[in-house]
Amino acid sequence: MRSTIFAAGLAALGMTIGAQAAAVTIVNGGFEDPVVTGSFDTFFANNATNDDITGWIVGAGSVDVVGPIWNTPEGSQALDLDGSSQGTIYQDISGLEVGRAYIVSFKMSGNAGAPPPIKTMKVPMGTKGATGDPVTQQDYTFITSS
Repeated sequence: MRSTIFAAGLAALGMTIGAQAAAVTIVNGGFEDPVVTGSFDTFFANNATNDDITGWIVGAGSVDVVGPIWNTPEGSQALDLDGSSQGTIYQDISGLEVGRAYIVSFKMSGNAGAPPPIKTMKVPMGTKGATGDPVTQQDYTFITSS
Protein backbone atom coordinates (compact mmCIF):
# COMPACT_ATOMS: atom_id res chain seq x y z
CA MET A 1 0.00 0.00 0.00
CA ARG A 2 1.21 3.50 -0.77
CA SER A 3 0.22 6.57 1.20
CA THR A 4 0.92 10.27 1.00
CA ILE A 5 1.73 12.56 3.92
CA PHE A 6 0.77 16.22 3.62
CA ALA A 7 1.46 19.03 6.05
CA ALA A 8 0.10 22.52 5.63
CA GLY A 9 -0.24 25.67 7.66
CA LEU A 10 2.82 26.34 9.83
CA ALA A 11 6.08 24.87 11.08
CA ALA A 12 6.50 21.10 11.24
CA LEU A 13 9.59 19.79 12.97
CA GLY A 14 10.58 16.21 12.27
CA MET A 15 8.29 13.32 11.33
CA THR A 16 8.39 9.56 11.83
CA ILE A 17 5.90 6.74 11.41
CA GLY A 18 6.10 3.65 13.59
CA ALA A 19 4.09 0.47 13.97
CA GLN A 20 4.23 -2.23 16.61
CA ALA A 21 6.15 -4.78 14.53
CA ALA A 22 7.50 -2.70 11.66
CA ALA A 23 8.65 0.83 11.07
CA VAL A 24 8.23 2.93 7.96
CA THR A 25 10.95 5.46 7.34
CA ILE A 26 10.22 9.07 6.50
CA VAL A 27 13.07 10.41 4.39
CA ASN A 28 14.67 13.56 5.81
CA GLY A 29 12.10 13.86 8.62
CA GLY A 30 14.15 16.52 10.37
CA PHE A 31 14.54 18.63 7.22
CA GLU A 32 18.34 18.59 7.54
CA ASP A 33 18.99 18.23 3.79
CA PRO A 34 19.75 20.53 2.10
CA VAL A 35 21.82 22.48 4.59
CA VAL A 36 20.59 26.08 4.84
CA THR A 37 23.16 28.62 3.64
CA GLY A 38 21.83 31.56 5.72
CA SER A 39 18.95 32.05 8.14
CA PHE A 40 16.59 30.23 5.75
CA ASP A 41 16.16 29.06 2.17
CA THR A 42 12.80 29.26 0.38
CA PHE A 43 11.51 26.45 -1.83
CA PHE A 44 8.59 26.76 -4.24
CA ALA A 45 6.03 24.38 -5.72
CA ASN A 46 6.18 23.69 -9.42
CA ASN A 47 9.91 24.20 -9.83
CA ALA A 48 11.67 22.23 -12.56
CA THR A 49 12.35 19.09 -10.51
CA ASN A 50 10.46 19.82 -7.25
CA ASP A 51 13.02 17.78 -5.31
CA ASP A 52 14.96 20.55 -3.59
CA ILE A 53 14.13 19.31 -0.06
CA THR A 54 15.37 15.72 -0.01
CA GLY A 55 12.44 13.30 0.23
CA TRP A 56 9.76 16.01 0.14
CA ILE A 57 7.71 17.71 -2.57
CA VAL A 58 6.41 21.25 -2.16
CA GLY A 59 2.81 20.77 -3.26
CA ALA A 60 1.62 24.38 -3.21
CA GLY A 61 2.92 27.85 -2.38
CA SER A 62 6.34 27.97 -0.77
CA VAL A 63 8.10 26.77 2.38
CA ASP A 64 11.24 27.84 4.19
CA VAL A 65 13.88 25.48 5.52
CA VAL A 66 15.06 27.45 8.53
CA GLY A 67 18.61 27.30 9.87
CA PRO A 68 19.64 27.22 13.52
CA ILE A 69 17.52 30.18 14.68
CA TRP A 70 14.80 28.08 16.38
CA ASN A 71 15.06 25.35 18.99
CA THR A 72 14.53 22.08 17.13
CA PRO A 73 13.77 18.59 18.45
CA GLU A 74 16.41 17.02 16.22
CA GLY A 75 19.26 18.43 14.20
CA SER A 76 19.56 22.16 13.64
CA GLN A 77 16.98 22.93 10.95
CA ALA A 78 13.19 23.22 10.82
CA LEU A 79 10.49 23.76 8.23
CA ASP A 80 8.28 26.86 8.10
CA LEU A 81 5.22 26.06 5.98
CA ASP A 82 4.57 29.72 5.33
CA GLY A 83 7.48 30.78 3.13
CA SER A 84 6.73 33.75 0.91
CA SER A 85 3.20 32.28 0.67
CA GLN A 86 1.31 29.56 2.55
CA GLY A 87 2.73 26.23 1.45
CA THR A 88 2.22 22.51 1.65
CA ILE A 89 4.64 19.60 1.58
CA TYR A 90 4.15 15.91 1.10
CA GLN A 91 6.03 12.66 0.87
CA ASP A 92 4.84 9.43 -0.72
CA ILE A 93 5.69 6.43 1.42
CA SER A 94 5.43 2.73 0.66
CA GLY A 95 5.63 -0.47 2.66
CA LEU A 96 2.43 0.05 4.63
CA GLU A 97 0.24 -2.99 5.19
CA VAL A 98 -3.53 -2.83 4.75
CA GLY A 99 -5.35 -3.25 8.07
CA ARG A 100 -2.33 -2.49 10.25
CA ALA A 101 -2.40 0.46 12.65
CA TYR A 102 0.38 3.01 12.40
CA ILE A 103 1.36 5.89 14.67
CA VAL A 104 2.36 9.19 13.11
CA SER A 105 4.57 11.28 15.36
CA PHE A 106 5.83 14.78 14.69
CA LYS A 107 6.72 18.01 16.45
CA MET A 108 5.13 21.29 15.47
CA SER A 109 5.13 24.87 16.61
CA GLY A 110 3.97 28.16 15.19
CA ASN A 111 6.25 30.94 14.10
CA ALA A 112 5.57 33.41 16.95
CA GLY A 113 7.04 36.20 14.83
CA ALA A 114 4.31 35.92 12.19
CA PRO A 115 0.55 36.46 12.44
CA PRO A 116 -1.98 35.17 13.22
CA PRO A 117 -1.29 34.09 16.82
CA ILE A 118 -3.71 31.15 16.49
CA LYS A 119 -2.23 28.65 14.03
CA THR A 120 -3.98 25.81 12.23
CA MET A 121 -2.37 22.77 10.62
CA LYS A 122 -4.09 19.98 8.66
CA VAL A 123 -2.46 16.57 8.34
CA PRO A 124 -4.34 14.35 5.87
CA MET A 125 -3.16 10.76 5.49
CA GLY A 126 -3.84 8.03 2.99
CA THR A 127 -4.46 7.52 -0.68
CA LYS A 128 -6.99 9.94 -2.09
CA GLY A 129 -10.21 8.37 -3.32
CA ALA A 130 -12.38 9.31 -6.28
CA THR A 131 -13.54 12.45 -4.45
CA GLY A 132 -9.96 13.61 -3.91
CA ASP A 133 -10.42 13.52 -0.13
CA PRO A 134 -7.80 11.91 2.12
CA VAL A 135 -8.69 8.69 3.90
CA THR A 136 -8.26 10.43 7.26
CA GLN A 137 -7.36 13.92 8.42
CA GLN A 138 -6.47 15.49 11.75
CA ASP A 139 -6.69 19.23 12.31
CA TYR A 140 -4.55 20.95 14.95
CA THR A 141 -5.11 24.42 16.36
CA PHE A 142 -2.96 26.15 18.97
CA ILE A 143 -1.86 29.59 20.13
CA THR A 144 1.78 30.54 19.64
CA SER A 145 3.80 32.29 22.31
CA SER A 146 7.14 34.02 22.19
